[in-house]
Amino acid sequence: GGGAGARGRAGGGAGAVVSFGDVTKRKEAAAALESEQLALRVSERRYRALVTAVPGAVYTFRLDAAGRHEWLFVSEGIVGLTGFPPSILLEDPDFAFRQVPPELLPALQRSIAESAARLTPWVFDLPFRHANGEARWLAGRSQPFREGDGSTVWHGVLVDDTERVRAAEVRRSLEAQLRQSQKMDALGNLAGGIAHDFNNLLTAMLGYTELLLGRVGPGGPHRREIEEIRRAAE
Repeated sequence: GGGAGARGRAGGGAGAVVSFGDVTKRKEAAAALESEQLALRVSERRYRALVTAVPGAVYTFRLDAAGRHEWLFVSEGIVGLTGFPPSILLEDPDFAFRQVPPELLPALQRSIAESAARLTPWVFDLPFRHANGEARWLAGRSQPFREGDGSTVWHGVLVDDTERVRAAEVRRSLEAQLRQSQKMDALGNLAGGIAHDFNNLLTAMLGYTELLLGRVGPGGPHRREIEEIRRAAE
């Protein structure tokens, strides 16, 4: 407990008045608050460690009922992905959208609107211009939540998908080359078969013209025509 006292004189004698109070609840409340603060600090450290360990960038994106959007949080991983610091996106919500090719922007905006309307996961792969000018592919994955004011908030990640996209392009190119090669092989086999059959016909023609030439003799009738047939067959 604790107390407070006051000194005075009464009837010519000295005296003191002391008051006592129970401070147990106050100390318990202080201890509980300290415990909560410690747990919060531990939770924050764990969250930061998790965000740092996740490949790519972690973000929180908000779209209000009027259609205005903003980035509530962007992790430092965005620097490795795009070459731009998080502050640029936080200060200028449209900056990231300006890095997307104009022809893909309508599809990107539709995907965000559909995710907000249905509260379905937002999944989108898009080309992005890195700060160094290099073309990159980013894969976005996030889960939307509806807030009490009607706005939609997405918590998600952005990862570098460049190598997978390039590998897929190489694979498609090789598959196209393989299909073309298979077509050429089929045409070659067909042409070879036709040539073989045609050669058999010509061989027969040559054989019979030789027989005819032997029968008609050097000055025989129609010898000239038969020789023309032989030359054509040869």
